[in-house]
Amino acid sequence: MPPGKKYRDHILTFDEKNNRVCFGIGNKNYTVIDQPKRLGVLVKQGKRVTFLAGDPKTRMGDLTEINTAKNVKSGSCPMK
Repeated sequence: MPPGKKYRDHILTFDEKNNRVCFGIGNKNYTVIDQPKRLGVLVKQGKRVTFLAGDPKTRMGDLTEINTAKNVKSGSCPMK
């Protein structure tokens, strides 16, 4: 995270239709994916894209409550 920035200074986008949350920090973009058959974080930096897979068997909770936070807006997240 850039110096002097706190997590709550960043705006997150909640893509309710596709059950994803995305945000950017510096030159990186992150998309948290919580779908029945796909769980993890997609990290994009420039042309490089990395998917950090999660294990659906260890899932705890979901993204449904995230849109109650003050720094979350509704919208769509770009996806690869």
